[in-house]
Amino acid sequence: MREVVARFSRKLEREIRLAGVPRWMVRAIGIFVPLVGEVGETLYQWDEPFVVTDRRFRERFQQESTDVDKAAAATVAWAQQYYATANRASTSSA
Repeated sequence: MREVVARFSRKLEREIRLAGVPRWMVRAIGIFVPLVGEVGETLYQWDEPFVVTDRRFRERFQQESTDVDKAAAATVAWAQQYYATANRASTSSA
């Protein structure tokens, strides 16, 4: 997660800070907020890195993977354009 955020941070040319919440706090809040309790059930997924491969997809569809830095740049460019347009639309209708 930190690696992905670091890529977006570089493309946005600004710092994106991350903060962690202790497991006990997630579980305690989950008593009062059921959705957070469900997050507590999936915390084990953050214990080890995910190992993902697209080998079978590439073989089946003869596609190459997009460079992660290029994908981050494209995502940032899209978000900047999309949200700038959305902001203009919401302020012009107000």
